[in-house]
Amino acid sequence: MLVMNENTPKSPSQWSVYIIQTRLNTLYTGVTTDVDRRFKEHQETKKGAKYLKGKGPLILMWHERVGSKSDALKIEHYIKQLKRKDKSALIEGRFFLDKSILKKKAPLVKALNHMSYEESCPH
Repeated sequence: MLVMNENTPKSPSQWSVYIIQTRLNTLYTGVTTDVDRRFKEHQETKKGAKYLKGKGPLILMWHERVGSKSDALKIEHYIKQLKRKDKSALIEGRFFLDKSILKKKAPLVKALNHMSYEESCPH
């Protein structure tokens, strides 16, 4: 599991990955060095992603500090490949990102901990 999170002290080279939910219940994933600033840009300025235009109100659902820009882009890529239920599990804390996703050609299934979605849901 990546050890950095929103409580980790931020340095200028510290990158984060984030997930935003739109009013249409779609999820948008992005990377930034300042989650609060970037979220405000998505909501209030023309600097926000075109995908999010007119889809507000927006909700910042999840973010995690991950280190370098390269690591952030790799993690963003893996998250974008996840199924909706797995993204929801990540947001809800039932799945955690694993450092193995930073390795070249790492299988997507290693991006999640070894507990399956069904196993994590109480019956």
